[in-house]
Amino acid sequence: ILAQSTGDTIQHNTATSTASPPPTLAAFAATASISASAVIPSPAPTPIGGMQWEGVVTNTAEGPSIAGALLRVKVKGMTGLPVDIATVTDFVGQGVTGSKPQDLAADELEFAGLSPGQYIITPHGIFASLTVNLAVNTTTWVEFRQIVPPTPTPTFTPRPPTATPTATATPRKAWMASLTQNTNRAIPGHQADSTITILVKRQRGQNVTLADSRGQTQTCKTNVAYQCRFAGLKAGVYTVALPNLDSQYSLYVDGAGEATITFSQEIVAQNAPVATAIIGQGAIPRKTQRGMGVVKATPSATATSPPTPTRRPTITPAPASATPTATATPPPTSTPTPAMAWIGEVAQNFAHPGQTLIVRAPLGNHPVIIKSGGWQTEGLTGAKAEYGDGAVEFAGLSPGTYIIELVGLGETSVDLEAEHFMLVQFNYQPAPTPTSTPKPGQWTAAIISNTSGSQPGGGAWSILTIEVGGRDNLKVSISSQGTQLECITGSKPELGPGVCEIGGLWPAKYHIQPAGIPASLDIELDGRGVAYVAFWQQ
Repeated sequence: ILAQSTGDTIQHNTATSTASPPPTLAAFAATASISASAVIPSPAPTPIGGMQWEGVVTNTAEGPSIAGALLRVKVKGMTGLPVDIATVTDFVGQGVTGSKPQDLAADELEFAGLSPGQYIITPHGIFASLTVNLAVNTTTWVEFRQIVPPTPTPTFTPRPPTATPTATATPRKAWMASLTQNTNRAIPGHQADSTITILVKRQRGQNVTLADSRGQTQTCKTNVAYQCRFAGLKAGVYTVALPNLDSQYSLYVDGAGEATITFSQEIVAQNAPVATAIIGQGAIPRKTQRGMGVVKATPSATATSPPTPTRRPTITPAPASATPTATATPPPTSTPTPAMAWIGEVAQNFAHPGQTLIVRAPLGNHPVIIKSGGWQTEGLTGAKAEYGDGAVEFAGLSPGTYIIELVGLGETSVDLEAEHFMLVQFNYQPAPTPTSTPKPGQWTAAIISNTSGSQPGGGAWSILTIEVGGRDNLKVSISSQGTQLECITGSKPELGPGVCEIGGLWPAKYHIQPAGIPASLDIELDGRGVAYVAFWQQ
């Protein structure tokens, strides 16, 4: 059963495609009839952070004779749980366990008519995913199951009273932006139906501006509910700004999705390092030059303004006499979902009269900038259709090194030889495994992601992952309100060098301090959310 989330319901289609190859989900949903009896209320994702899960392929067999492959997923003991399925480049669909009670168990669901290839299966709320390869006319059974009982309540040892962190940054109030809703996906549509709703807390009559990547602007003013809205937006990168409050946020919309940005006044540290703002699919941070990502955020004269961060961690020196006492045992591994990014790669490069550079991306009318030294020029994707969808041509260039920027999303660098034709293709795909090489310089810390909400949740299910600049066997102290835990970097090698993880955390504000590193930060967890923080040298 292929399914697609729509509002507060999950729509299921029980028809099996007979076309070859099988249609995309969008075409499938548009042409097939939807059974009213198949509409099931969408359950809220169940936070199960204190339990460790793994996904395994339990069986593969030939049949049935349908156009495509059949995938059956079991999330042991979980009924009514949404499960997403995606390729490495696109979202495919969503189903709910227990939605086919006549044929499957209450904790199972089925996806039919899938094209052969590689798929990523991700149940909601269990922090585990699995990549499988499906073949035509085969059935594959996958099971997600717990591999340890719930994480026990950690035993804390009080911190000595002399270990009081001393802040080195001056607190101040600032207007911070956060993306509180986003249904946009990476692949753009051809319509102009996206909406962005702005909430400026306790600010009635606040002017808000919206600028696209070409610099065209429009404005709205918040109403009695402190909200205003921009509608009829086509796919592209937009920057929302509060002109008189010195705050802004950039995001990508696909031409059909909805997003909500909330501005609120928070106490932050003066000159604190800035966490990377979210852009793209609503959960994918654009990587910067700190050595963990693949896309350098090199500023451009005509590129969109950088987004305002959602969080600013406070850097403080290590407590002078903190004595770690309790060591937390890292939980067993769950399979991480690959990080996604816009990656540019040379697809063609051959001898040809003159120097010509073609840039192609699955985006319509999106600005592309090429730069060499102090020179730059700009074009729009889709301007050169004879080279494929989303292509733009730059001809009559001189040989040399060029930086190609897909504005607001990613960039790459290429060497264009004399008398050559080059085609560079951008795709939204899994980013290469990040590598960190410590360099001499100042240590910086930032919150890369945090799914915790503003209100405490029930239980001790939060998980905290910490990366320290590629350094293994380093003790990291995690303390809160006179209590303290530890983890050792390198204990999560599947997440890369210098990483450790600790689970079973209660709702609280936690102070993180790697041993011997002159940087630390504070983070708030709600007892259910999952967070990732990183320390690196500038």
